Amino acid sequence: MLKRVAMAALVALLVSGPSILAADAPPLRVAIAGLVHGHAGGFFSQALPRKDIQIVGIAEPDRAIFDSYAKKFKLDSSLYHADLDELIRSLHPQAVLGYTSTFDHRRVVETCAKYNVPVMMEKPLATTYEDAQAIAAAAQKAKIAVLVNYETSWYSSNRAAYELLHSGAIGELRKSRYQRIGSSGGNVLNRALAKFLKLRPCGEGSFSS
Repeated sequence: MLKRVAMAALVALLVSGPSILAADAPPLRVAIAGLVHGHAGGFFSQALPRKDIQIVGIAEPDRAIFDSYAKKFKLDSSLYHADLDELIRSLHPQAVLGYTSTFDHRRVVETCAKYNVPVMMEKPLATTYEDAQAIAAAAQKAKIAVLVNYETSWYSSNRAAYELLHSGAIGELRKSRYQRIGSSGGNVLNRALAKFLKLRPCGEGSFSS
């Protein structure tokens, strides 16, 4: 139950939503694994002002990368750890957020699974089928959640579309068109909607049932 609450709280944070934690609950203790992915900066921007999230440590083997983030976001130097395994053993975070290279996703998940800590990572899940299978096996064995940050999958509009379709309220789906007003992200949003509606890709960002 605690693991599910931890991941739900992360989802709320990642989509800039309100906390799901009780007002008097202690903050969710999270650790950061890696800083080489550019979205780490976005996380710090959203998380640092909040009271329901506490960053307890950052594991990044390259100290210069940590120092650059520390300077930009005024991070305490005591947060630095060179090794994720040592960080988890010593600080016992409730969840880990991975901003490593995709090539390191398997290592991060297997390390977190060893300590039964749920983990969120940036997309894609893995670079090879072998790594994806290993990630799934580690998560299932440890009974932890592994979340890939496909943020648009959690938009309430997508969920509403899914529920309308499967309730029968709008009849049989023959074709769908989903468009985002903005400079980017259309194909990502299409894929998020397709995931909810269980459609299959047919190329060029289109899907069929």
